[in-house]
Amino acid sequence: MKVYGRDIQKISEDLPKAFEATMRCYDGDCAMCSTNSIVCAGAETKNYWNRSIFLLSSYHITCLQMNENDKHLLFEILKMKLSINALDSMTLYDNTNKNEATHRAISANLPKNVYFSRNMKGRLAATVHRSNNSPGTSTKMKCDRLVIELSNRTNAFLDSTDRECAYQKEYQKREEVQHRKLSQKAENLVVHKTFKDLNKANICHVYKKVNLILCWMTMPVV
Repeated sequence: MKVYGRDIQKISEDLPKAFEATMRCYDGDCAMCSTNSIVCAGAETKNYWNRSIFLLSSYHITCLQMNENDKHLLFEILKMKLSINALDSMTLYDNTNKNEATHRAISANLPKNVYFSRNMKGRLAATVHRSNNSPGTSTKMKCDRLVIELSNRTNAFLDSTDRECAYQKEYQKREEVQHRKLSQKAENLVVHKTFKDLNKANICHVYKKVNLILCWMTMPVV
């Protein structure tokens, strides 16, 4: 999508070539890969089979040696992603991450344990609108639609909300932040495994006492 600038017409013209190149590549023929493949460069030293650390070095596999039944099965699998029908289903360029983010936003504003009998549709529409636009911009657009004039102070606050939202998105994508999160997860897994082994050795009271002490230390003082 990004390479073709989301031009469906151009993608539709080259998609059959990519489909055929992929089919041949799986069968060991990389003649079309250099110009039509999405993942294989096609040269002897740069093709997918020689670059794979698992196929060639570990198992010395350079092609799948498919029979007619295997080719038919591969054909049906590739059609799920490299056919015109699959392309039409991805016209809006939606992906799994966007779907999950939208689902989380809807779950936060429309929890399953609360029944919004009157304003469910409104809350849903507002959530989707806020997800597609930044929070401040979404509020401005809705107020403008309702012919509501906002003060300069309110506009400044909404602008700062947009800047904070953009900063948080950029911050979460930083390499050092992602590395720190992964390190914390690794430490938590080590702690979990340690106390899991202690539980198996019938020393589970240690873990429970530590949890109680930590909970007591973090309790707010009234």
